[in-house]
Amino acid sequence: MHVTRCKFAGLLDEVIFSGHELGAEASAPTGALVDVDLSDAVLRYVEFRDVPLLRVVAPVERPDQVVVQHYPCVVRRALARLDGRDDALTRRLRARLQASAARLDERQPVGVWHTDELGENDEQRRFASDLLHEVERECAGLGTS
Repeated sequence: MHVTRCKFAGLLDEVIFSGHELGAEASAPTGALVDVDLSDAVLRYVEFRDVPLLRVVAPVERPDQVVVQHYPCVVRRALARLDGRDDALTRRLRARLQASAARLDERQPVGVWHTDELGENDEQRRFASDLLHEVERECAGLGTS
């Protein structure tokens, strides 16, 4: 199923956009998001599974939302930075990044996380945001996705 020429605004909470027909996850993906504007949307626990994002306007960075370019690279590098750490500051972030890594789509250039997904308090959320943006700059310097 294609989602075409749509604009989403406001909170999207616990939504999965899938490229598969409902109940046919084992089949080849057939859906896509085409000409979709998410710039006024707040994404909280939103996933894009096997769905190409064609001419999609990403959500904007906000205090409650972290948006990064070079998404696959950012996920891998952030997880590598957290390797060996198991503390309150990083536990939730690592879990969320591991979930993202399990479904990583190399064709998805932009990643979006609601800060609730990244930490339980302001210190954890700030750490997560800073780390994600730091590795985003590294990935941009590498010219990689």
